[in-house]
Amino acid sequence: MKLFGALFSIVLLFATCAEKQTNLAEYLRAANKIEIVFTGSNSTKSMSKTITDSGMVQLLATAINGRETPAYKCGSDGILKFYNNDLELLQAEFIFMQKDCMHFAFDYDNKPHFVTMPTFAKTVFEGLSASA
Repeated sequence: MKLFGALFSIVLLFATCAEKQTNLAEYLRAANKIEIVFTGSNSTKSMSKTITDSGMVQLLATAINGRETPAYKCGSDGILKFYNNDLELLQAEFIFMQKDCMHFAFDYDNKPHFVTMPTFAKTVFEGLSASA
């Protein structure tokens, strides 16, 4: 009976995580604009980029819907803001310059979330920050 209870708890945990990801993905489908503010942990000057290309917006929306991680304490390289027209949907801090600490941190559904940053998002941020 204890084994059944443990298995049930594990299934419930995975279902809850999958539900969070599905709900966030659905929510961010409404995004049609992203603002990226590169601040850098050691930077005194911030740079901003606005993206309205729907493919890039949705690509970055999938990036933020990654695997949950423990709360990192690595600083921040910038802020990623998702918009539907001028309504801000989600704001996330990100770090991409430290290989062992690449992640997004944001509040969603009244809870803090920390998710791993996929390599393709790091590549996007590197390209955008170099051209900013």
